[in-house]
Amino acid sequence: MRELTWTAKEILIIKNNYSNYGSKYCADILNKTRQQVISKANRLGLKFNAENLYKLRMKKSENFAVKADLFINCQTPETAYLLGFIWGDGHVVNNNKKFKTEQKLIVNGIQEDIENILPLFELFGKWSLQYNNPKSCKDGCKRKPFIRISTSNRILVEYLVSCDYHTKSGSSANKILKNIPIHFHRYFLLGLIDADGCFNNTKNTKSGRQCRCIIASTYEQNWDFVENICEMLNIKYRIDRRCCKKGSFSSFCISNIDGITKLRKYIWPNEYEMGYRRKYMKCLEILNIKPTI
Repeated sequence: MRELTWTAKEILIIKNNYSNYGSKYCADILNKTRQQVISKANRLGLKFNAENLYKLRMKKSENFAVKADLFINCQTPETAYLLGFIWGDGHVVNNNKKFKTEQKLIVNGIQEDIENILPLFELFGKWSLQYNNPKSCKDGCKRKPFIRISTSNRILVEYLVSCDYHTKSGSSANKILKNIPIHFHRYFLLGLIDADGCFNNTKNTKSGRQCRCIIASTYEQNWDFVENICEMLNIKYRIDRRCCKKGSFSSFCISNIDGITKLRKYIWPNEYEMGYRRKYMKCLEILNIKPTI
């Protein structure tokens, strides 16, 4: 079989690109087959480094995706809200099974809720969105569709890791709060409540009705930042830590009208601003307040 003839220019293209970009990239430029490129690269002693290609793609994506600098230099209510929301519903995971040094930020939420705050995420660039329709539970109940928001922006992920987001289940939020102006801390708390909190009414044998705001997390969760806010606002609260057959968890609970009223005025001082509207409406409902909007 006659050996394929290569020009000096074609060989130079392979030498300059094969190791970082691989056979497909070179084959497309040279109008050759991938096998022809691989054979020539082998004869030239070149090896394709898949990790280099992965890193180059990551670096390229950072140029037009999420604007990490706006999170690092938090100067808006929207930024503080999202940092609080990510503290509740975000997860830092390994992005690539082979190269475990690369990490990714993933945020999951029920579709009808997440669509309320997608415009906030989009203020900070382009995120990857994945819509999912989960199967029904074993007992036949239907699970609601959810959205997965994610980014592999290295600068943002490394910043969040430096602020303990990768260990947030047992860490304090104090590191990230030091980087957020104190007058925006209420937005961070609002984001956390939207992610992991709820407002509800429960029956009480003494009063007949009990209003509650509950924020749920893991058993090891450090609640000191929420405690500090409640103490500042003179709100009574309790922290429950429980173990059961389904697992272990902890919850931060405010179960008095006075406390929830103070909390509402703190996180929504000017009525509804942003976030999950249904939680705002539920808070007004349990306080018997008629919404103005």
